[in-house]
Amino acid sequence: MPSALFGLDTGRVREQRVEAGEVIGEAQAIAWSERIAAADSLDVRRDILVGLVDERYADREPDYIAESVLSRLALAPHDDVASLAGVLGVQPRTLHRRCVRLFGYGLAALARLLRLQRFVARGATEESPTLAGLAVGAGYVDQAHLGRECRRVTGRTPAVFLGSTSTFPDMSDPYKNGRRLAASIE
Repeated sequence: MPSALFGLDTGRVREQRVEAGEVIGEAQAIAWSERIAAADSLDVRRDILVGLVDERYADREPDYIAESVLSRLALAPHDDVASLAGVLGVQPRTLHRRCVRLFGYGLAALARLLRLQRFVARGATEESPTLAGLAVGAGYVDQAHLGRECRRVTGRTPAVFLGSTSTFPDMSDPYKNGRRLAASIE
């Protein structure tokens, strides 16, 4: 999570371009950029970047609320703010403010992005997937729900979007691969 890793209030920088040098320092940004640019594929670049972030921030303690929100949304993707706040023992407004600061989005938008990530990850890994099967497996109520949310977030139909994405790790379950990161879609 950018806020936990880089000390950013993501609610203030959402949908803005923040130069790496402003966050990690110019020298570190140049070194990282050179390593990433030397890679021969997008997948290798992604793996290098994830490794660099893991290495630099391995000693940081995870944010309890962030970890709890991500794990709860992986298990119960349709939880609303009030029920999740109750589980975490905080007020709904407090949870909303923390989500905006931590992830750059409120809980509903975050849940929407995580479902879309699960959809893309499943589409990249399942043999002979159907949109209906991918939708239910990713946490959508049905294929129509997937279609509405995919068009709302990406401006594309699920089939077109799935065909245009590169594979990336399934970050919707932060414990599946041992990384405590959240990814965002385009």
